[in-house]
Amino acid sequence: MPYPDPPDIPPPHHHHPDRYAQVKQSGVCPLCLSKLEKTRKGGRYQWRCSACSATRRRDLLCGSCGTHRVWYGKLGAVCKGCGKAVTL
Repeated sequence: MPYPDPPDIPPPHHHHPDRYAQVKQSGVCPLCLSKLEKTRKGGRYQWRCSACSATRRRDLLCGSCGTHRVWYGKLGAVCKGCGKAVTL
């Protein structure tokens, strides 16, 4: 007995990988991508990178996404929310 033709199924939708994923990842410095230390065991991540001395600057506003999640250091300024560079 012959089988019927399979229905036309569209190919699965493939999401493109986020190229800013490493920068937006929690626990990672957005400037140098080194691991951030925690305040204590089981606590929050610090707002200062021990490797590049970058800190979170709540007074700076990201022009791309409009949040106050900008990290500033010797290597420049990067938004942790969208992962894009911020011009000062």
